[in-house]
Amino acid sequence: MTAPMDEQALRFGLKVRPKPLVGIKDTVGEWQLGTLGIAKTDPSFRSGWSFSLTPTAHFAKQWSDIDDRRGWAVTFRSGGVNGDFVAGWVPPEREAEADQWIAFLNAEIAARLAEKAARPTAT
Repeated sequence: MTAPMDEQALRFGLKVRPKPLVGIKDTVGEWQLGTLGIAKTDPSFRSGWSFSLTPTAHFAKQWSDIDDRRGWAVTFRSGGVNGDFVAGWVPPEREAEADQWIAFLNAEIAARLAEKAARPTAT
């Protein structure tokens, strides 16, 4: 189980995302949830800039009751020096949707890392 994101970081992340998430956007090169993107062809993610995925990178959810954003915050834990991110939030009645998005994106992360591991290395 993932430790909860620091409340101050969560509060800041939710403050700049006043509207609930609407779902995963399928673009040519990535899967986007909120302002985060998981690349479809290489082990990287984007939040403004692109960063490499680490083996511990994953999406998670945690309960939040900050201002008028009561519900499930969807977070991305980079597992590296890039820190943690808030993708957004959903109201309590949309928890199942958030669970589906999280499962899908975590499977995509695992697939990109497995593809990288399977590539022959230069000698």
